[in-house]
Amino acid sequence: MTDLKKEDFEGRTLEASVLITAMQMLKNCQDNWNASDRDTKLREALNYNQSVWSILQTELSKSDHPMPLEIKQNILNLSLFVDKKMLEALADPAPEKLTPIIRVNANIAAGLLGISVVEQETFESGRELEASILVRCALMLKDCQDNWGAPDRNERLERALRYNQSVWTILQTEIAKPENPLPLDMKNNLLNLSLFIDKKIFEILADPAPEKLTPLMSINANIAAGLLGIPLEQDK
Repeated sequence: MTDLKKEDFEGRTLEASVLITAMQMLKNCQDNWNASDRDTKLREALNYNQSVWSILQTELSKSDHPMPLEIKQNILNLSLFVDKKMLEALADPAPEKLTPIIRVNANIAAGLLGISVVEQETFESGRELEASILVRCALMLKDCQDNWGAPDRNERLERALRYNQSVWTILQTEIAKPENPLPLDMKNNLLNLSLFIDKKIFEILADPAPEKLTPLMSINANIAAGLLGIPLEQDK
């Protein structure tokens, strides 16, 4: 099991990543409810979630936390709801009792990544949230490409590229975990793609050009489609 430390909460993207991991652990228990090690996996998932939310409560309670007061209060109220639901799931386990916790984690993670509330309500699994994040990566790049002559182009481009870099760095970390359920050949393919993306991002930062964004957009869109079970577009 991954040790969770306060250092894991440096930055909204990392906060979202930790919440996604917590959500995926619960979803895995829910999807494999009849597994022989169900009780052990469930305790691990609930303990991890409790650690995540305890650290989140501590961080949000700090007077120098930059989040607006109203949002902080809403998330702190949600943390009390999550605590209650986790205790209920521990006292009397049932797969449907995990759904509210999974949804809260997904929605808060999506909010930290700047995805709208309307989009958040559609998430049913970790894969859908991951796909939404990759689609956002592609859309941010597409917006830069379509508005290449805008006066704030450089600022928006750097923001889009840094966001893409953060997402793929987290993806690299998740794929490299030994407990990641993806087949080995798929893991290797995604890791190779992540190295390709890193290279392209540095090339664009060094010498920006709109056509250089196309390969990144294509990869993000195709991986998102794959996560949603949509056939990947074949290169012609």
